[in-house]
Amino acid sequence: MTSEVRDGERRSVHEEVAALYEMHRGRMAGWLARRGVPLDVAEGIVTDAFMAIARQWERLHDQAPVSYAYTVAGNLAGAYRQTQAKDRATEQALQHKRSGPPKDAYAALVDNMALKDALAQLPPRQQEAVVLRHLQQLSVQETADILGVASGTVKTNTRDGLRALKQMLEKDFAERNEEE
Repeated sequence: MTSEVRDGERRSVHEEVAALYEMHRGRMAGWLARRGVPLDVAEGIVTDAFMAIARQWERLHDQAPVSYAYTVAGNLAGAYRQTQAKDRATEQALQHKRSGPPKDAYAALVDNMALKDALAQLPPRQQEAVVLRHLQQLSVQETADILGVASGTVKTNTRDGLRALKQMLEKDFAERNEEE
């Protein structure tokens, strides 16, 4: 078979798949939208489904290529919904973790004062590392550049500072609970 014939066959395959796409894309996108997939995502899924037909044309062209496209689209829609559900669950978990139990303004003020006092008791390098990494949310490399030290030093100072803070804050919390 010459390359001209193969090129002609490829054009023919692409033309046939394009014609099927034009005939079925609106209906298929609507089918996906009725199943809870946003229309813009549904359109992308339909395109992917017909691209799958083009890749499998040799075995599909005499069978039911549109049915295959619906199967692929259904599978992609299912994967999309699973991803969305996982994302929602992760976001809810993060929201719950961020919010924590409600505190009154006085308790929050006391906690902030305890943290500030504990930070002041840390050695200067540990204090700088903890503040830059966790309060200003800088990366290890950014913190290392600011402090003019190696990234390993930043990691060590941050770890040691957090451990010391934890001990000081736990001690302070225990003392406050004894007083009450």
